[in-house]
Formats: sequence, structure tokens, C-alpha cells
Amino acid sequence: MNSNPEGLNILIAEDNSVNSLLLVKLLTKWNINTTVANNGMEAVKKLKEGDFDVILMDLHMPVMNGYQATQLIRALDDKTKSCIPIIALTASVSHNINDKIKEAGMNDYLSKPFQAASLHQKLEALSASKAGKVITG
Repeated sequence: MNSNPEGLNILIAEDNSVNSLLLVKLLTKWNINTTVANNGMEAVKKLKEGDFDVILMDLHMPVMNGYQATQLIRALDDKTKSCIPIIALTASVSHNINDKIKEAGMNDYLSKPFQAASLHQKLEALSASKAGKVITG
């Protein structure tokens, strides 16, 4: 089974242009397609308009934060879109961050600044489960 994340379509919800630029550069190096949303509201809109395999969601953004955006996404009628894997990106060192992201409906998180290898590992796992779903139908 191929667990290489190459070819994934990733929606990056990140209000910091330097962070989103670094993410785009890194993901592009791995042959991953990226779309950037500058806040949670924009992320929900872009998800409704496009097809993505995963969302990298910053938790603290203007207009609509990552928690609110995730709750809106999980409430979508389109089951494919409402069940999309969401990985939170956070600079928070809160001891209960895992509980908070699970409560909001997110699948996983990465602490900023994150290691490229950690992100790659999470994307490989997603890619493998996606390939498994495609194979098993």
C-alpha cells in the first residue's frame, strides 16, 4: 500500500502569511497540492467549493477561529466534506489541547513550530487510510 502523501490536496487555514508560505513551500516539495485560506470562514467556503483530502487548521485566526470553522465543517450536509480529516496547528502549550481539539471534532494536531518529519508522518498515515478506503470501496 502506498502511504506516500504525494498528490494529496490540502487546504491550509492559516492567517499568518509567513507560516502559510512555509507550509506551501514544504508541501509543494512533497508534490502535494495546496490551497490557502486566511481564516476559518474562508476555509469553510473553500472546502464547500473544492475537493480536499485534509485541512491543516490554525486554531487562532481572525474572523473565525479553527474551533468554530471545524464545528461548521462537521455540521455540513455533504458527508465527504463533513468527515474530512482536520489537523490543528497550534502554538498553544496548553496541557489539555488534545481534549480541546477532539471536542471540536479535529482528528489530530501539530504544535508550532512543528517538525517537517512529524507533518509528513501524519500525512503518510492519512494517505494510507485514504488508499485503504479506495481499495476497499
